[in-house]
Formats: sequence, C-alpha cells, structure tokens
Amino acid sequence: MGVVPQPIQDVFIVIERNREINVLDWLLTFRLESSLIWPAKWSNIKILYLLTRYLPIIDVFIVMYHQFDPSLSVTACKATYESACWLAIFGIALAEIILTVRTWAVWRRTLRITIALTAMFLTILTSTIVVVSFQLRGSQRRFCWMIKRVPTQRHLV
Repeated sequence: MGVVPQPIQDVFIVIERNREINVLDWLLTFRLESSLIWPAKWSNIKILYLLTRYLPIIDVFIVMYHQFDPSLSVTACKATYESACWLAIFGIALAEIILTVRTWAVWRRTLRITIALTAMFLTILTSTIVVVSFQLRGSQRRFCWMIKRVPTQRHLV
C-alpha cells in the first residue's frame, strides 16, 4: 500500500475548504435568505436561485462518497464520478443563466443583447458538454485508480 501522492492530498484539502466556505456562507446569509427569498412569490429566477444555492450540498456528498468510501466498487466509482461531473456542470449552467438574465436586464432586454447572450451561453454550454463527455469516455480506467489503494479495516488488522 503506497502513500497518497501530494496532488491528490491537495485535491482533498481543496474539497474540504470548499465545503467549509459553503457552510460558512450558508450560516452568514441564512437569516437574510429566509426573510427575503423564501417569502417572495415563486418565479423562475427564485427556482434558479434556490437550485444554485442548494445543489452544491448534494454535489459535496457525492464527491465525498466517491473520494472517501473504501468499499466503493468500480461500477459505483464510475457512476459517482460521472454524477459529480454532470451535477457540477448543471450547477454552473444554472449560475450562468442567472448572470445572463441579470446582464440582459441591465442592457434593457434588447433583441441584440438577447441573441448575443443566448448564443454565447449555448456555445459555452455545448462545448463544455462535449469536452466533459470526451474526458469521461477517455478516463474510464483512470478515475477509480485509488479504489484498491485506500486502506480498509482488513488492511489495518
């Protein structure tokens, strides 16, 4: 059983810090959110906001399960890795939609801006989906390389 390489340790640290920042952000803004967002009438933007706000919780649990469950089978490893990738892309796309709508509103909702922002969003989203699809297809053997290297209770006895 080998030592976990430094780049992998760095990834684990980044994951942990990201989770801590998200928890701190939720704690600091929860009171404002519950008084301003929750009572507001339901709209598409409110749904986008809430999805963008709370999907990372699910994402973090999937990533933590993928990274730290020593009993994870190769099939489950592949499924959790791909789920985490697609969920992250979905969350980023939702956040980009919010920014796009805000930019569109600032530019007074003109047709020219509508076409430009829509074209940019769709181009970036499509290229991201294509690149991630190729990356996932090409990494089927690599993304679960640590499965057999993570110590379990059997190794510690």
